Amino acid sequence: MGQQLSTRLLNRLTANKSSQSADQRWKEQGNECRVCLKNLPTNPHLCDSCQIWNDARHMFMCMKTRRVGKEAFVRFEELGCHSTCMICDVVRKAVEETVPSPELVSSLEISMGGPYCFSRDYPTLWVSEVEKTVIRCVIQVDISTRLARGNMLGTTPTMTLQVDLHYGPSAIGLTRIESWEVPFFNIQLVKNWIKRCEVEHGSTCCAVPSTLVPGFRVIDTERLCVVEPHCPVKFAAMSYVWGCSSAENSLHLNRGNLDQLQKEAALDDKNMPSIIADAIRLCNDLGERYLWVDRFCIVQDDQTSKHAQIKAMSEIYSSATFTIVAAAIDTRNSRLAGTKGSPRRNSLFNQNRFYHDEVRTIISRSADNINRSLWNTRGWTFQERLLSRRLLFITDYQVYFVCSQDVFEEELGQFSTHHSRIDGFDAHIDQPISRITSVYGYLDCVAAYTSRKLSYSSDILNAFTGVSRQLETQLQTLFFYGLPERYFTAGLLWMHTSTVQRRRDAVGIPSWSWAAWTDAVQFEDYRGKLGLCCHDYGNLVRYFIQHPETGLQTVAEKEKWVGQFGDEKRTTLEDFQRLSALPPVVWSYMPSTEMSTILWKDCPHNPWESLLHNDLDNAACHAASKYPGSLVFNTTVATLLLSDAHRYEEECSSSKNNVESKDHLMLLNIYNKQSEKVGQMIKMARTWVEEEIDLEAHHDFIVICATILNKSERSELYMRKFEMTTEVWRLYVMLIERDRTDSCVASRLGIGTIETRYWKLCNPRWETIVLK
Repeated sequence: MGQQLSTRLLNRLTANKSSQSADQRWKEQGNECRVCLKNLPTNPHLCDSCQIWNDARHMFMCMKTRRVGKEAFVRFEELGCHSTCMICDVVRKAVEETVPSPELVSSLEISMGGPYCFSRDYPTLWVSEVEKTVIRCVIQVDISTRLARGNMLGTTPTMTLQVDLHYGPSAIGLTRIESWEVPFFNIQLVKNWIKRCEVEHGSTCCAVPSTLVPGFRVIDTERLCVVEPHCPVKFAAMSYVWGCSSAENSLHLNRGNLDQLQKEAALDDKNMPSIIADAIRLCNDLGERYLWVDRFCIVQDDQTSKHAQIKAMSEIYSSATFTIVAAAIDTRNSRLAGTKGSPRRNSLFNQNRFYHDEVRTIISRSADNINRSLWNTRGWTFQERLLSRRLLFITDYQVYFVCSQDVFEEELGQFSTHHSRIDGFDAHIDQPISRITSVYGYLDCVAAYTSRKLSYSSDILNAFTGVSRQLETQLQTLFFYGLPERYFTAGLLWMHTSTVQRRRDAVGIPSWSWAAWTDAVQFEDYRGKLGLCCHDYGNLVRYFIQHPETGLQTVAEKEKWVGQFGDEKRTTLEDFQRLSALPPVVWSYMPSTEMSTILWKDCPHNPWESLLHNDLDNAACHAASKYPGSLVFNTTVATLLLSDAHRYEEECSSSKNNVESKDHLMLLNIYNKQSEKVGQMIKMARTWVEEEIDLEAHHDFIVICATILNKSERSELYMRKFEMTTEVWRLYVMLIERDRTDSCVASRLGIGTIETRYWKLCNPRWETIVLK
């Protein structure tokens, strides 16, 4: 809770001060500010405890760095004793309006904090020549109920009183207090934001109309109907959660009503979901004639047309002038709050601000407000957020405008920004997908996207199509089932953070793709327990994919060795045939290149051996033809044992939904047939392991790539050994489940690591694997 300014009022109610009057204490303090010792003027319309409010300079400046501990709650009746006090009166009235029951009011106790002014208005307090000063601010009021002495039954959410403080010259002499509300946001302000972005940011933010796919439609907000433009048009797009409106009105575009909805006035308020009707009115007010909304611009029961429009999501959202985002936190809100005809709720319980206790100002909380919204938890909205050049976020109490350069907030003004649009934003909002230029951006995209929810699990790849299409251009790669061809091995190294199961309705998605499994994935070991450089790897396997249309083809991966990044010289598997030693890895706590080369040449699966086993087994290739999307590759396989390392309980929390849940994770050690520990699995959900993996049986593991411990783990190993050791090297391995009818066909179960020096102790053998 914020800094409490009514300190004297609260202290007066404590036991050790109960017999001492406020007048006596005020006189004892000499009626002085304890910070600058300047005499404060007395205001007859303020009680003794609230006299500090009479001088804004002292309240917001002299007192701004004072730390006041959490004060006790005071009885509500005490406010009634100061009926002539402007501060106590406004708080008392707000509480009485909120708690209508007289019996309950009599049992209330309150604690008051603030006031907090808006940071953009803060400099005006220094102006001393003006005749009058009005400070817009917020007062926090906590309310608790005590029905029996010493028995706290509950505390309500903090009330926020929005008030204007009117002062005389030099911000001295409080003359009156007025409550304020902003039921509708300022349309002209939003127009100014958009115009400023268009003028100042140019092509960086301005949408360039592109040739869209046949069947592209928009809503004509003037004629109130669906139209199919014959040439590129300027339009706004909308991003919202279908669930907010579908219960209210299930009307959507289909082949049966296409002709009807193309007639003028077909989309009047009576036929429209309220949230879309609000968006149409907003576009009219902003001067945008055309609006794209998936519900009315995609023929929902025409699978051919629908698939074409889904593939064009990247072009649609990136071509829109701006995207209207319905980002209400309250799931019951099926309107665009603050638009014409849809006033905002009363601000008394607006919890969407952040209060800075030391400087007594309200600072930006835009990131948190948007990330906590229902909209930000849904799978389809992920790409809509990432692909849009400009975003107009409409929340319960605020409007935010975000482009690649700036963030504009209704209450706090403009912020320049350089931020990440993927997993939220620290200072403000986020940046467009056009700034993702490396595989690491893709990995972050997948991690953020899979943490969201889909109404239909089968949409897992469709809702990611816009992102993958855009990244195809930026990363110069094709995508196979959500994985980038050029960085294919990196895309295989995903792991789950919680309970997981196969998507039963996602037919045709192979087990090696993250899209085949439910729940969030990440691309590093859970909470860094294995200490691996998981984003760094060395290629040891060359993959082929059974393409549904063209048959078996090579995965054109950009091969590399550990320590090689970006566009620098990369060592391919062919290059190793001409090299006698490993490429040097110039990192801290690394063994010499000579030591590492000896280690790897002693390993049965090394970069020199890989291409010597390049010919695929014919029977395996034939088997792969029955499984479109399957991977076919030669690798080493070892039959090993698994054992539960230890049972522990970790508390996992969802950063998007802010919901905590407990999940038992199991850490499995990997042993060879001589019961020697050789490696470790990435942690998996215990319930899933118990259902899917028999720990008493033998299991097959296949090599995926090489990797290495991270700097921290290498340093710790060095401190234990007092020498550079080759123990830092690892093999990424995949636990597989063999098909019952064809032994060369298998499915992915999980991934782990085995020390490179131990792989030969596992008696590996070369095989052609079909990973379906």
